[in-house]
Amino acid sequence: MLDLKELSILSISCNAETFQSVLSKVPGTITHLSLTCEQNYRDREIDSRVEVMRVLDQALDVNTNTNANTDDLILPNLTSLEIRADTYKFPWNYVPKCFGHIVGNNGERNGLRRRPLSRFRVTDETRDRYASDDNKGRHLIPAEVLTELVALQRKGAEIMFQHKDGTDMLARSVQEPLYYIPPHRRTNTKSHHRKAS
Repeated sequence: MLDLKELSILSISCNAETFQSVLSKVPGTITHLSLTCEQNYRDREIDSRVEVMRVLDQALDVNTNTNANTDDLILPNLTSLEIRADTYKFPWNYVPKCFGHIVGNNGERNGLRRRPLSRFRVTDETRDRYASDDNKGRHLIPAEVLTELVALQRKGAEIMFQHKDGTDMLARSVQEPLYYIPPHRRTNTKSHHRKAS
């Protein structure tokens, strides 16, 4: 088996089943995965960002034996994940689920363990004409998820979110929390943002 450590996928726009099938053929030795999520123009209902996160959801346990046959396991030794994408409506709610051993008090259970992910980086690659300061505000991390991410950081996770121009979007999310407002209560789009007190 090839002892590969890093894998970079320059463009992905498929559904979760196809993506999982592709990764099932990747050596289990991979520790760093880098992805660029693109829009699926054949089927606009497919959001490759969501599909990727579904596959990497830590609801599935992986075997602790790294020398075992990993044909049925998905990246059992992954420690670092990087995603480049347009982050408008990014599926942030999936991110905490990607961290297994940090979330739980016990990394192993009945001979099984979670994927050892400890580093997660998102780069916002929104097209320049949509990258104004106001538009960036629409890409911030929702407050309810941000709380979970900060808790993960305190437990040792390295979580980064930047715009491609270098803007620290994680820091901005902390400074300008994005709250969910039910449609029937929305009177002004600007009311989606509220400065932290």
